[in-house]
Amino acid sequence: MDNNLVLVDVETRTTWPQLYAMANQGPRQGECLEIGRNTVDTTYDLWKKMHPETLVMSNQNEAKTDVKPEWYGTNPYASYWDTSLDPVNPVWRPDDRMHKKTIVYGIHADGESAVVTPSKPVTRLTIGESDVIVFYDEPSFTCYAFENNFDGATRSFVAAEASEDGIPQFRDTNTGTVWRIDGIAVSGESKGARMAQMPGLWVYWFAWASFFPDTRVLN
Repeated sequence: MDNNLVLVDVETRTTWPQLYAMANQGPRQGECLEIGRNTVDTTYDLWKKMHPETLVMSNQNEAKTDVKPEWYGTNPYASYWDTSLDPVNPVWRPDDRMHKKTIVYGIHADGESAVVTPSKPVTRLTIGESDVIVFYDEPSFTCYAFENNFDGATRSFVAAEASEDGIPQFRDTNTGTVWRIDGIAVSGESKGARMAQMPGLWVYWFAWASFFPDTRVLN
C-alpha cells in the first residue's frame, strides 16, 4: 500500500498498513494497535550496552522448523537502499520537498505529523498539543522521541558526556538530571524516572509523505 508494508493478522485476515498502525480492511477495520515503547533502529553494540540481558534469535535451526538458517543472513531489500533506483511501485502522491529516498524520522501524534532529518543531538518540536524531544546519536543512527512533559512542565536538553560504557546521554538544563538516549534518568533530581516514548520511526520520505501529506519537515 503506497509502497509501504501491509501486515495481515492470521486469525481474522484483517490488514494493517505499517505506518498507520490501524486496520484498513477486514473484521477489525478501524481498530488501532496499542503503541507503547516503540521499536528502534540502532546498532547491536549500543543495544547490548543498554540491554545486556538481551536474548538473540539464533540461526541454528535446532527445532527443525520450516525456517531456513540462511534466511537470517540475507537481506531481501538490499537493492532498495540504492537511492538511484525508484521504489518498487510508482509513487502515488510524490512530494518534492525532499528526494523520495531520503530517510527521515517520522513522528505522528494528536492527529498531526512531522519528520526530522537529524543533524544535531537534540531537536525540540511541537506536534499537535505535545511538546516533543528527539535524542539522536549519529554514530549508531539511533533516534528516540519522547513527550516532554514532567508533572505538567517542560524541560530543555543538551548533549552530555557518554556513560563509561559508551551509552549516549543528555542533560536537562532545568534540573541537571542526566538521561540515557532511551529516556532513563541515571543521575540527578529525576533519577530512576523514564520518559514517555512517542511513536517514531526511520522511513523513506516517499512513503511517509504518501500517508501523511500534510506533514511538517524539520531539520
